[in-house]
Amino acid sequence: ETILQDELLPGVAYAARVTARNAAGVARTSVSSIARVDLSPPSTATVVAHRGAPPTQPAFLAEAMMFQATPGALQVEWSCSDDESLITSAVIGVGSVVGGEQGKVIERVAVVNANTTHPVVRTTTLSGLDLDHGQCYVIQVACANDAFQGEFGVSNEVCVDSSGPL
Repeated sequence: ETILQDELLPGVAYAARVTARNAAGVARTSVSSIARVDLSPPSTATVVAHRGAPPTQPAFLAEAMMFQATPGALQVEWSCSDDESLITSAVIGVGSVVGGEQGKVIERVAVVNANTTHPVVRTTTLSGLDLDHGQCYVIQVACANDAFQGEFGVSNEVCVDSSGPL
C-alpha cells in the first residue's frame, strides 16, 4: 500500500509494518522504527548572554552591551521550540561584533528530556575561551530537531574590559 505525503500529519509519529508470507504459509512481520513527520525547522533561538565571570568579579550593563572583566568564559541562556518534533541539539558559537571570526562554533549541546509542549530553556557556560580585552562578542545559538536546524539567534553584546577601574 502506498501512503502519500499529504496523508501524513505533521507532528505525528508513524511506523511501517510489513508481513511477508512464503509459499508454505509461514509469515513473518517486521516493524520499522518510529519516524515523526516534521515539515519545518525549530524556532529561531532566543539568546541572552550573561557575564561569564565568577560572582566575585564585577560586570555591568550599559544600554544593550554588557561588560565583564574575565576573558575566559561566557554564559548564555537560550530557548527554542518546535511544534512538530523534539529539539535534539543546539549549536553554540561566539563571534566578534566588530570583525574577526564570526560564528566560530564553540560547543554542540545535546538536548535531553525535551518535549513538544514546552520550549527548551537551557543555560550553558562556555569556558576555556580566549576573549580579547576591548573586544565585544555575541553568542549565536541554533536549535535542531532530527530533520532540520533552525536559524541562529543572536545575543546581546558582551564586551571584555580587563583593565580595571582607573
